[in-house]
Amino acid sequence: MTKTFLKKATILSVFEFQGDEKKLFGKFLLGFVIKDETNRFENNFRVITSSIDSQERSKYTTKSGNTYVVNAEAEKLDITFAEYVLMSDCLFSPDEILHMRQASQRNDERKLH
Repeated sequence: MTKTFLKKATILSVFEFQGDEKKLFGKFLLGFVIKDETNRFENNFRVITSSIDSQERSKYTTKSGNTYVVNAEAEKLDITFAEYVLMSDCLFSPDEILHMRQASQRNDERKLH
């Protein structure tokens, strides 16, 4: 089985809100390619996988059947579906998403006072 090896990996837990209820949309792996046996990605290419189907230690298998191996324990980040779209479409990093979230919260607080 061919694998893609990642560094600086983050598990993105993506949540949707339906009314007052918070529901898990899915978990995805984000990281930078250090080696790709599938020949789909170049080194240092940033990848956001399809949803994670299973995990065994540092090996993740996605619902699309691809296998990813991380070189260190993956960080974890809870994000909204809107933030996930920004990461996917606009190539924002987890740090940039957190910075935007904090800036948005500060702006909301100013409007309330």
